[in-house]
Amino acid sequence: PGKSRLDRVLSIFDQSNGEGRNKRVFSIDDSLYTGDDDMEHILQRLAMAAGDAQMRQQMNIEEEFISAIERRDTEILHRDYELAKKNVLINEQQSRIDEQRSQIDEQQSQIDEQQSQIDEQRSQLDEQRSQIDEQRSQIDEQRSQIDEQRSQIDEQRSQIDEQKSMLAKKDESLKKSILMLHAAKLSAEAIATNLDMSPDEVRRLME
Repeated sequence: PGKSRLDRVLSIFDQSNGEGRNKRVFSIDDSLYTGDDDMEHILQRLAMAAGDAQMRQQMNIEEEFISAIERRDTEILHRDYELAKKNVLINEQQSRIDEQRSQIDEQQSQIDEQQSQIDEQRSQLDEQRSQIDEQRSQIDEQRSQIDEQRSQIDEQRSQIDEQKSMLAKKDESLKKSILMLHAAKLSAEAIATNLDMSPDEVRRLME
């Protein structure tokens, strides 16, 4: 009493009727609708759908794939974060390398200036040559450090490439999932809705 026709129909799908943690299954007291031919017809049709094994299997498949997509998104976010941190480290190392190169250039300029002084002041030749040798030794040491840092950067870039390859494999797995859903007679639009993707992206992966 007091409820519109629409309210009575919607009452069938009240979430409070869900059984335990499985909110896809409803327990309905059909005695509440006794004598209402339309409502009894609706309940009968719903009961027939609930007994359809293929429909239940399709719902289970959709739920498994949604969980897989959520796990994949979490892994991608984590890898993006790790890649961002490594990029920051690489940029910092590159900045140090550039600074060291600038110091080397400056030291080389000093060496050239000292060589000019050697030509002008031959009496101080031995002392200046000793200073030059010492500076060259420092330059070699710095160059060695730069080479080591470059090697580290190359290794990190290799790790980044490997992670990109892993992401590509993840995309391939997503493509297989989409093809499985398509084989289960789901349209590109339905797959896109379930996987939170655009229909165009789904069609691209289905090609």
